[in-house]
Amino acid sequence: MGTPDVSFLSNARIEGTAGKDYFEGAPEQAVEVVSPSESARDLNKKIRLLLQAGCMAVWVIYAEEQLIEVHRPDGTSMTLKPGNVLAAPYVAADWSVSVASLFSQTIAFP
Repeated sequence: MGTPDVSFLSNARIEGTAGKDYFEGAPEQAVEVVSPSESARDLNKKIRLLLQAGCMAVWVIYAEEQLIEVHRPDGTSMTLKPGNVLAAPYVAADWSVSVASLFSQTIAFP
């Protein structure tokens, strides 16, 4: 399955790994940044496996299109675009960010 591009683990989960260099299961929050070479089949499989393993949400970022898909374990999903606000109440009740601000800078990769 591979690991997500970005993961969030709560302090409780980190403390539960005492003496280990790893944690078991899925992170509370996972973020996937879609690359042009990534197949829809592989991406959907990764989302499904993360949610089945206990992830509270998977965000899929389509940088070129400036879209973020939010997938939840109950099978619901939504697509956010500039003008929307991204929040993660299941991991940080007071945190939110405008989608537009996430795409406001262009980053060039060699």
